[in-house]
Amino acid sequence: MKKQADGPPITWWHVDLAGVAVCAVLTLMGYGVIVQPIAHERDRLTAKRTELQQLDQQAQLVGNSRASLEQELSRVRHDIAGSTVHLESVAHLNGRLARLLELAAESGMQVDETRSGETRSGTWHQAVPVHVSGRGTYTSCARFLHGLEARLPDVEVIAFNLVGSPAQRSEGASFSFELAWYAAAASNDLEVSP
Repeated sequence: MKKQADGPPITWWHVDLAGVAVCAVLTLMGYGVIVQPIAHERDRLTAKRTELQQLDQQAQLVGNSRASLEQELSRVRHDIAGSTVHLESVAHLNGRLARLLELAAESGMQVDETRSGETRSGTWHQAVPVHVSGRGTYTSCARFLHGLEARLPDVEVIAFNLVGSPAQRSEGASFSFELAWYAAAASNDLEVSP
C-alpha cells in the first residue's frame, strides 16, 4: 500500500467501489433514458399491431357481409323489376270483391258469404281484410288459391279452413278464407311490388 503524504492510505477496493458505483449510476441512467422508453414503445407498437389485425379482420367481415347484402339487394331489385303490381284505390273495393266472387265461381265454389273489414293504413299501402265462406271441393279450393296468385296478386291468403264430412260428400266441404287485399295508400296511387 502506498501512503499519501497528508491522508489515509488509498486502497484498490476504494477505487473499485467508486468505479462500480459510477457504472451502476450510468447503467440506471442509460436504462431510464434509453432502454425503458424503447421497451414502452415496443409494447405500444405490439398492442397497436394486435389492434390493427383485429380491425383488419372486422373490415374483412364487413366487406364480405356488404358483398353478400349487395348480391341480395341486386336479386331483390331484379325480382321487383319483373313483378310489379299496380295497387288500386280502396274506392274500387266492390270491383275487387266482384273479381273474387267471379274467380270463386270459375273455380267451382259456391260462395255463401263475402264481407270486407276495416281498412288498415300503412305508409305504402292499405290492407283491407276480406272474408269469403261457402261450400266447395278440395280441388275447387286449390284451383281458387292458384287463381288468386295468378290473377289477383295484390290479394294475400291470411288463413283458410276447409272442413268436409264423409257422410255429406255430395254437398262438398265447407270453406272459409281470410284474405287481405292490398290497395294503394290513401295519399296516392303508387306502383308497388307485392
